[in-house]
Amino acid sequence: MKHQEQPRTAGQNGPAPRRRRGWKIAVAVLLLLALLASAGAFYYYHKSGGDRTPTEEIRESLKSIADSTEIMGHARALKSSLKRVAASLKEMDTAGARDAQAGLERELAETRSLLESPSWKAAALLPVVGDELKSVRELLSILDDADRELLDPALALLEQEPLSSLRADEGFRVGPLLRYLDLLEALLPQARTLAERLAAVDLSLVDMKELEEASQALSAGLDLGDELLAYVPAVRAVLGGGSDRLYLFGAQASAEIRASGGFVGSMGIIRIRDGVLSLSDFESVYHILFPVAFPKEPISEVEEKIFGGRMHESWDSDFSPDFERAASIWAQAYEYQNRQDNVHVDGVVSATPAVINRLLSFLGGFTLSDGTEVNGENAARVIGHDLYFKYYGMHNNGYANYLVDNLFAECARQTLDLAMSRVSFSLLPDYLNFFKESFADRTLMVWMADEAEQQHIRDAGWAAGLNKDPEKPRIGIFFNSTVSSKMGWYLNMEPTLSDPAVEEDGSRSYLVTVRLSSAMTKEERSKATRYVLGGTQGITGIFYIFAPAGGHILSMEADNDWKVNREVYEDLELGYLAYMTVFDARPITVTCRLTTAPGVEAEPGFMMTPTMQNYR
Repeated sequence: MKHQEQPRTAGQNGPAPRRRRGWKIAVAVLLLLALLASAGAFYYYHKSGGDRTPTEEIRESLKSIADSTEIMGHARALKSSLKRVAASLKEMDTAGARDAQAGLERELAETRSLLESPSWKAAALLPVVGDELKSVRELLSILDDADRELLDPALALLEQEPLSSLRADEGFRVGPLLRYLDLLEALLPQARTLAERLAAVDLSLVDMKELEEASQALSAGLDLGDELLAYVPAVRAVLGGGSDRLYLFGAQASAEIRASGGFVGSMGIIRIRDGVLSLSDFESVYHILFPVAFPKEPISEVEEKIFGGRMHESWDSDFSPDFERAASIWAQAYEYQNRQDNVHVDGVVSATPAVINRLLSFLGGFTLSDGTEVNGENAARVIGHDLYFKYYGMHNNGYANYLVDNLFAECARQTLDLAMSRVSFSLLPDYLNFFKESFADRTLMVWMADEAEQQHIRDAGWAAGLNKDPEKPRIGIFFNSTVSSKMGWYLNMEPTLSDPAVEEDGSRSYLVTVRLSSAMTKEERSKATRYVLGGTQGITGIFYIFAPAGGHILSMEADNDWKVNREVYEDLELGYLAYMTVFDARPITVTCRLTTAPGVEAEPGFMMTPTMQNYR
């Protein structure tokens, strides 16, 4: 049996152990390389005429050295693991995300171990290199914290409550959604802190392009999170903590245009019961609502006057451009219709056909039972135009109403089913843009019966009320069709705003010009039935311009000597043209000079009745 040599220790005779010589040689090589890099840097610095500093030249030289070292292999592996984590989360693959997380943690540990080796500790003493390695260690610390504080709790919730668990046979479960909102509120501040730390890291020895791309992606994700977070109080208000709720869901037909959207031809009932949110089939509004409106706040003389007496019928309450007013009347009419059951309505949601168009633009499409294909390019046209022309010439109006109402309900149902089946993180930006656009142009609106909850809706911009904040001025431009027709499909309302003029009281005045026109052609008029035309030669109704909060209507006039009336509604001055008609190929131009509140410098925006002019 051969004699086995014992390892030598310090102080023993004989050569030093090989591993200690190895790290000394490595340090010597690094020192030599640093000196060579420094000398080269000064040489090229002077040769180039001083375009780059010596430190920049040193870093560039050291970067080329570092690229060939073992640490860059770990850096590339870390980037690969991070990409795998992100890809798995996007696809909701929790098993894949956990596997990628394990790889990330392994690479973090190995990279940290490498940096603790004698050679890299010695390298940390070098000029420039020391600062770079300090930045590397900070980056590893950020990744460690992100793994522990963000990735772990997110994956834990995904494992416990996968997005697929939101679905229930008859709707979706509220509990998991509330837990996701809790997670967003908890993690976003931590993510913001980590992003700020990452932005402060200066790494010249790694691929800065990829680091910058990662920082940009993180910044975009945080911006998305901030936008979602702004909606959380309103979403919580609607969900009511998972308690039992009842909401009306109004389907407004923009073809029969109203100031708050369109005639609410049918309604569905949204219920939250035992933690599950579901939507009933849509029914005719004539079955859902009690016909006579007698709200707690009675119809005023001004409402009687400017809305042509139409608000006494509950389903016409959206003649008011204040959706809060319209929705509260719908709720009261439903409660009275079901008074024997002591029903309470917690809120109202309303949507126009544009909402279906927007949803299907990223969700896909479907085929209705009559063979009509519906998608993100034609949905609004199918609902607001095609079905009327298809069926009202073939059948009597009663049967045509039955067919079209059923197809409308089917369209709404299939859209909601498609939305529920396409729940994923990858679609979050699409859903966020959908809500932002739909609430901004008043094609989607929400009202809550509880005033505290309604304030959250207002704060989120979902309420579609009239302008109440002088510091954020909005000019209201609205139209009410006063004839039972589908001519709203053809209405164009095109406003322009002049530069401001400063008035003596410090207010700013603007000239608002609105061009009203009809897009109906002679060919379409020849094919349209009386049901579509409403027995008129154009689009007949009432047109309104509301001054911003705290502002005034100075003057208003219209082509063809249409009479302009003046009034005050909800403390806002307005001018309106009653029972005017926009004839085919004969536009009307309305001009109005108005002011914002004194001292307000912000340029006013427009809030308008949503027309269908962008969907033809």
